[in-house]
Amino acid sequence: MAEEELLVTLCRGDSGSGGSFGFSLLGASASAGLPAAHVIYDIVENSPAARSGKINA
Repeated sequence: MAEEELLVTLCRGDSGSGGSFGFSLLGASASAGLPAAHVIYDIVENSPAARSGKINA
């Protein structure tokens, strides 16, 4: 899996978002000299993250 750093600004409180950004993270602790990893694994339909069009799960 290729690493990519992306800067996206999301605004909470958009209508229909329920106050969330609309994505779920899967995280892993740092171990064996590797840094901790965080991966987006779900995008909620019609959420700020989905409407940005810049974030993929």
